[in-house]
Amino acid sequence: MRVLIVDDEPAQRSGLAAMVTAWGMTPDTAGDGNEALDAVSRNAPDVILTDLNMPGLDGFGFLEKLR
Repeated sequence: MRVLIVDDEPAQRSGLAAMVTAWGMTPDTAGDGNEALDAVSRNAPDVILTDLNMPGLDGFGFLEKLR
């Protein structure tokens, strides 16, 4: 299972990625909504975990564009 983690804080991204890996899943990470859109186009995730408050394209904007 591929999990996309979207968060502007590097420590949060890496911590969540480590947990996802420990659970036997494959993490992809993005630092904002625009990076996340690129990541989705490269490898469609099964699950997306996103922060809502981020500079640039925030979580709400990302989900709206993704829809």
